[in-house]
Amino acid sequence: MLSRLRDWVKSRFTSNASSSTSTPTPRAQRTAQEAREDRAHSVTALQLEVRRLQQEITDISSTVEDNASGTSARMRTAAEAKLASLHSALEQKQREVAKFQARI
Repeated sequence: MLSRLRDWVKSRFTSNASSSTSTPTPRAQRTAQEAREDRAHSVTALQLEVRRLQQEITDISSTVEDNASGTSARMRTAAEAKLASLHSALEQKQREVAKFQARI
């Protein structure tokens, strides 16, 4: 009786294990590959956006520093507000890049 029970358990686990480790269909492989490529393209686009934001921050910072003595307080405040906005956008884009890169 014990051997029949052992055989029954063995057959149950063997059939479940083989079905869970079956090879994916070509369509599933293609879909997975397309998803990876889409994520890679998204990362590339986000990285370009990050570089653009970094360059814009550098340009505005340089302009403010170069014209520090000749710039009015109002213009400086506007530039600082723009910089704060750009830094916020940059942090968001960097988080998005990290999220996608973790999945590639």
